[in-house]
Amino acid sequence: MTWPGWAEAALWALVASSSGLCGCLGGLFVPLGRRVLAAVMAFGAGALLGAVAFDVLPAARDRGGPGPAVAGFLAGALIFTIIDFLLDRRGAVGRKHSGDPDEPAGRGPVPGAGTAAPRGTASRGPRPGAAWAILAGAVLDGVPEAFALGVDLFAGHGLSWALVAGIFLSTLPEGLSGSVGLKRAGYRRAFIVLLWAAVAGVAAPAAAAGFLLAERLAGVTEAVILALAGGAVVAMAADTLTPEAYREGGNLVGLITALGMILTFILAVEV
Repeated sequence: MTWPGWAEAALWALVASSSGLCGCLGGLFVPLGRRVLAAVMAFGAGALLGAVAFDVLPAARDRGGPGPAVAGFLAGALIFTIIDFLLDRRGAVGRKHSGDPDEPAGRGPVPGAGTAAPRGTASRGPRPGAAWAILAGAVLDGVPEAFALGVDLFAGHGLSWALVAGIFLSTLPEGLSGSVGLKRAGYRRAFIVLLWAAVAGVAAPAAAAGFLLAERLAGVTEAVILALAGGAVVAMAADTLTPEAYREGGNLVGLITALGMILTFILAVEV
């Protein structure tokens, strides 16, 4: 049985994004140290950056040339940044933090600050009522990845294992940290699990839409769409994964990020 391309894209996006649900279950039932979580975040960020650099952008350049690839990439990063900023103001920033809502910064005191947060300051965890904003933020993070997978599957020479690995490794820590924050904000476990299952479920139609859209486009337009998704993915990794990984893991996360990036280079070249 031969699967249609859009169905294959949807299936692999669902598989890759299901790591968010796995991370959610891990965050709820398996206590993990912050440095472990930071290492997973850093590795996932590197894998995503590598997938865009070694797979998505070259494919966009091949389809439409360097100009459309650059324009689409920058537009994708800008669009993600604007939407992410608006969602963070409504509480979605809580999906990025693994710490106790009552704790201040992660790696210790900030220069010039005390060891504890002053009374009345904002907490790091999600505030009550922020669950839907966190859901929207997690979907915002996941849709560009899945969309890029679908477009790249049509534009490239088969499934991008580098991008699949990047999606899996980047979504896992977000499920971990987001579920911990929601639990400490008072949400029930069943609700949290359903929320992250919904996040995984959105990836499938996003990837299918990416494939079908690319199928109906050609050349320059297809390249812009692919690069647009790549720019959004890079902005997401820099905004969501890297800062929290460094905050909790320190300087070692640079090496771990490089390891994640070189993994996707190997996958992009060898597979």
